[in-house]
Amino acid sequence: MSEQSAITTGPATIDEYRIALEQAQQELNELRSNVKTSKPKQPKREYVFTPFQAAKIMNAERELLGLKPVTPQMLYSYARKNKFVISIGADGRKQVDYDTFYSWMRSFNTKNS
Repeated sequence: MSEQSAITTGPATIDEYRIALEQAQQELNELRSNVKTSKPKQPKREYVFTPFQAAKIMNAERELLGLKPVTPQMLYSYARKNKFVISIGADGRKQVDYDTFYSWMRSFNTKNS
């Protein structure tokens, strides 16, 4: 903090207030410019229709039908049983095939309604 911006108890003029304000703003701008910027944001990963997302969609439909929700783990189990097609994406995540999943989901929900 500079000596001119120190608090005094004596009378001050408008010019002295203006000068003190300009100095305070300059100090603030210097502090802001010295603040390190955060790391650049990583680009978002590409959307993959995983069994977890499939469970969300299936539960939304089951709610409309008045059925109990299913767990994502259940869909991973059905995928292992080849009830619908699942593959591994380039980043290692499991990816559900839309067409085979929706066919199986509609059939499963119809049987359980």
